[in-house]
Amino acid sequence: MKNLLLTIVFLLVVSSAMHAQKDSTVTVRLENVSLREALQDIQDKSEFRLFYSDDIPALDQEVTLQLRKANILQVMDSLLYNSELTYRML
Repeated sequence: MKNLLLTIVFLLVVSSAMHAQKDSTVTVRLENVSLREALQDIQDKSEFRLFYSDDIPALDQEVTLQLRKANILQVMDSLLYNSELTYRML
């Protein structure tokens, strides 16, 4: 019974933390920067860590993005809209 209660509390804490992260916002103003630079800027301005292979040619694509108080899902969807790249939140 103790293990079941501990598991439920753990799941609630993890669920709450994930929900809070999705609701956190970031303001992004990028103009004609590489996708690589844009990802670094987003990482610097948020609590999210972004992992990707640095040798992906699509990271050299220039992007312009202006979003105010957007959640991370909106930012990533907008940033990768015209690329062949996708993302997954873990």
